[in-house]
Formats: sequence, C-alpha cells, structure tokens
Amino acid sequence: MSTHGASLDVSSRRYDLDWLRIIALTLLIFYHIGMYYSSWGWHVKSPHSTSLINPFMDLMNPWRLPLLFFISGVAFTYLFEKTGSLKFVRDRLSRLGPVIVFGVLVVVTPQSYFELLSQGAFSGSIIDFYPYYISFNHTNGVITPTWNHLWYVVYILTYSVLLTPIMPHLIFWANSLSKCAQSLKPRLIIVFGFILFPSLPFIIWQITITPHFADTKNLVWDWSNHAHFFSYLVLGVIAAKSDVFWRLASRSTPYAVGVVLISIVLYALFWPSWETEDLHPFNWIASLARPVYAWAVILVLLGMAARHLSFDGPARRYLTEAIFPVYVFHQTITVAVGYYLGDSSVGFWQEFLALVGTTFVGSFAGFEICRRVRALRPLVGLKL
Repeated sequence: MSTHGASLDVSSRRYDLDWLRIIALTLLIFYHIGMYYSSWGWHVKSPHSTSLINPFMDLMNPWRLPLLFFISGVAFTYLFEKTGSLKFVRDRLSRLGPVIVFGVLVVVTPQSYFELLSQGAFSGSIIDFYPYYISFNHTNGVITPTWNHLWYVVYILTYSVLLTPIMPHLIFWANSLSKCAQSLKPRLIIVFGFILFPSLPFIIWQITITPHFADTKNLVWDWSNHAHFFSYLVLGVIAAKSDVFWRLASRSTPYAVGVVLISIVLYALFWPSWETEDLHPFNWIASLARPVYAWAVILVLLGMAARHLSFDGPARRYLTEAIFPVYVFHQTITVAVGYYLGDSSVGFWQEFLALVGTTFVGSFAGFEICRRVRALRPLVGLKL
C-alpha cells in the first residue's frame, strides 16, 4: 500500500483497504461538491445553496478524514517494513514533495483566482492573476499561495517524517500486543471495549485541545487536527499486522452499527453541530460522543470492506493508481466549473449533473494525460 493516499501493496493482499480508500476519496470529492451547495462558506457558491444538506455533511465530518489517516497508517507499516527508515523517508519525500510543489504553484492557483473573482476582489485573466498569486498576498481571507485541499498531502508528508524514528518501536509494540491478545475471545465486553477503548484518546483531545484550536489547515497552528489525525495514523500503524485487531473489527461490526445509529439519533435530537463552543450539557455530551461515533463508523466500514471487498480485478488496479491524481485535480475543476455555472441560469439538477460530470471526467482526463507523460507522473504522485 503506497502512502500518499495510495494503495495496498499486492503482496499484502489487503484489497479491501484499497477499495475502502478509493471509496473514501470518492466521498471526499462528493463532499467538496456538497460544499458548493451547502450554506457554509466555500471558494465559490451555487445560487441553489441550501442548509438542507448540512446535516448529512455534518455526519460525515467526524470520520471521513480519520478513515483516510487510519488507512495511511496501515500503509506506512507495510512500506516501512519493506524499505527501512532511510528509504521510507526518501520515498515519501520523492513521492509527495513534487505533488505539493506542483499543486501549490499550478493546480490550486485557479481556486484562489475564481474565489477572488466571485468576491469582486480581482479582475483580469488568470495570467494577470499569477504574479499576484505567488507574491504572498492576503485579500478577503484568501491567502496566496496556498495548498487548499492538498493540505492532506502536506500533513501526510509531515507525519511520515515525524513517525520515522518511532516506527520500529510502534511495530514491535504492535506485534507484542497482538501476541499477548491472541487468547482473547471476542465476547460482548471485549467487543464493546474494542469500540470504546480506542476512542478514549480522541475524547481526551476533544476535551482538552479541540475547544482551543480552530480547524485551520495551517500546518503550524492546527493542533486539534494534528492530535486527531496523527493519532488515527498511529492507530493504523498499530493495527496493520495485528490479526487480533482485524478479527475483533469484523466481530464488532453489528455492535458498531448500533453505536452509529444511536449517535445519529443523538445528533438529530440534541445538538445543532458537533462543536464544543456552546457549553449546554447536551452539546458537551454530543461533542464527547463524536469520537465514539467516528470510530464506530470506521469499524463498520472496515468490517464491511473485509467481508465484501476483498477481491482484486482490473477495476481495482486502475482505480488504485488513478484515485490519488483524481483527488489532486478534482477541487480545482469543481471550483472553476462551479464559478461559471453559478453565473448561468440552469436549474439545480442540470447544474449538479454538469458539476459532477465535469469534475470526474476532467479529473480522470488529467490522470490519463499525466500517466502517459513521464515528466508529469511524479507531479501527481505516480511512480516513474
């Protein structure tokens, strides 16, 4: 499994996690399309924006990114055991570094351009805009240059470097823990403990860190996200080669489904958001339930993927290579097309289908071009 958001190595035979990563990144693309229609602020907005979709997106927020970091942690273990420390860092730098540079200087530029155009804060062509973009400006909340949706790649690279010195210890500890747990029987108390116990660090972060640090995607001032995402990454590292973990994950699926359903009911009844800003007791209870809900969803997805997606085929091999470049390109296409659709008079469904179609067709076209041009392959995370 490659770790730029990449796939499981074939030798690991974990095709289920390949498929799950493909699904997770596809959901992320639809989530960003949803941001165009939600009532929340975004780069450009549809004239058909509505708050009706906000609750559905709220229910995705606690687990969509943790799932990706967990899968990346599993991938880190496979790659590290294959390469060792020095090659692991070199691989991460060579695979992710060019993506970040190319993304910031080329791919993301139109997003800032169309955002400022929509605000009336800039006029002129994108060629006129580029000198402004690379001159470190801050206008109407738009900081340039920026990495926007590619923050995930920046964080994964940073976490790779930070994890390298402790990876041998984590893997050794995980193997020892797995051996000690071989005798455990997945009875009810163990299964419920498996759902609740891994959530405890995230509950602690939710109490101690999250209320004090906003979600900024600023690498040096995003401590709440770092605490959560890095912990999920470490959890993936620990779980990667543990037979006990994957056996309990499978056995816990029905109970995790119950936790998910109860969490959704709580969400609908007691709090308008997942935040801790409002100190009303129900909001605090709901906020603390958020990490349990997130982990339960991840367990459900892991269990379902293990049962139904443990197969290989041409589609998996193609999508495994394609999905990361598609992720790199997708938001720029969504923003650009959304800007022009917003100025048109088309109805909601025509607009939505056009946006979805152009986002996926354009992103896959970008992948197909880059995979065929040797010089472009490293710029979207593909091996030479």
